[in-house]
Amino acid sequence: MAAGSWVAALALAAVVSGCSRVIKFAGGPESDLALIDPDSSSVTVRIDNRHWSNVVVYLAHDGVRTRLGMIRTAEVVDYPIPTRWTGSSRNLQLVAHAVGGASSFTSETFYLDRGQTVTWQLESNLNRSNLMIR
Repeated sequence: MAAGSWVAALALAAVVSGCSRVIKFAGGPESDLALIDPDSSSVTVRIDNRHWSNVVVYLAHDGVRTRLGMIRTAEVVDYPIPTRWTGSSRNLQLVAHAVGGASSFTSETFYLDRGQTVTWQLESNLNRSNLMIR
């Protein structure tokens, strides 16, 4: 009986240690972006959510759509984007999808260079959202 308890305790310890890994994310715990090396060159995407709902934001680049994260209502979040995602053509678009709703919006195509920041202000009607590059 003591051997069975020891095996159960060892199995429990293995399961608990496997679940205790800490992962850092850029832009907060809701982001899908791994923390980017601060020494690498990057551009910044700032999302200002003024929509009535939480919004999931994606970056469309090189024919791929990458989830940046979910932004809560009335929240502003900065996402560092590696310049390798801007691709050789540097054609980028942002896509917003309201959580729990059918509304989505895709920004116009824009281009970014190292050190630039794009601010996307999401409005209560996503079609009225605006994009600003600095």
